[in-house]
Amino acid sequence: LALLTPSRERLAGSALLVVQTAVGVVVYADVSSELLRNCFDTLARVAKSAFVGRVEKVDWSGHMPMIYTRTLSALGVAAVLDEGALAVLQSSSRLIAPEASVLSTAFPVLSLTKRAARLIVLDIDGSASPAEALARLLQLLRAVETFCHPSNDGWWVVRLGHFLLSLTKALDWRLHWEAAAAAAGTPTVFPPLSAAHAEAMLDALLPLVLNGVHSKNMMMRAFARKALHHLTYVRATRVSHALVEHALAALTEQTAVHQAESMLHVLARLVPELVRARPSALAEGAADWEFPDERVSLLLELVLPAIDASTGGKSKAALSLVHGLLLHLPLA
Repeated sequence: LALLTPSRERLAGSALLVVQTAVGVVVYADVSSELLRNCFDTLARVAKSAFVGRVEKVDWSGHMPMIYTRTLSALGVAAVLDEGALAVLQSSSRLIAPEASVLSTAFPVLSLTKRAARLIVLDIDGSASPAEALARLLQLLRAVETFCHPSNDGWWVVRLGHFLLSLTKALDWRLHWEAAAAAAGTPTVFPPLSAAHAEAMLDALLPLVLNGVHSKNMMMRAFARKALHHLTYVRATRVSHALVEHALAALTEQTAVHQAESMLHVLARLVPELVRARPSALAEGAADWEFPDERVSLLLELVLPAIDASTGGKSKAALSLVHGLLLHLPLA
């Protein structure tokens, strides 16, 4: 399948045929099969090549219901969702019991959901309103929202965490690619996303990722922390404010004190991006980015009680955060 993927002069003009052939296989392939993963890999390759202009433009609108259906089944939560939730996604096919039963042993699922995330993000129509362009994606995220709760530790948690990471990574890549094309004066094949589209994506993704940061599952926490990196690159100001507010609540409110250690780990990891302010994909230059100095000073004061010999993990995260802030704050 990889050899059949068109690229520039090789197999020029065959992108639509490759997509139709791969989609025909996907419809009948078993959820846990390696063939399904390879088909999604081929579709994602064609989607990216068409997006950057290496091959002819492909209309994905007729295939997206199937892609959303297969994505939901690969995440492993479809077996416990009612048919009404699937119907809102405008599914072109229904899951059957044998498909649902094999999800827990599907080996190539993480690779499949990574490709699915790329297809979903590249399919977002920048010329449509955010409500219209993101309708299916937002419904999908609402369908899996309860499964991202920190108290959940089912076998689906790792898949959801990896899917959220893949979505944020694909969004970060697309926005930066479109920003670079705009700066170079290069026209894009597909309408670029607007700030409103990015804000709507942040509204949907940030709460789920923050839930993942506090998850019982170690892999979910790792995926969520990496996802926050990409969200910071999308809109540094907004994400930094949300993280600082969340950390302050965790350090001061008794109802959120159990979240303190995980938030300290996140802030310690994101200090370089938050303080030095890499320009984001939405044209926030470093000169226009203001780090909330008063919150930094308050955060440093609140971190001190977290340094306690009886809580090694929290103390390590607190010291790492203090060290990172002092290391990256500008001298002038």
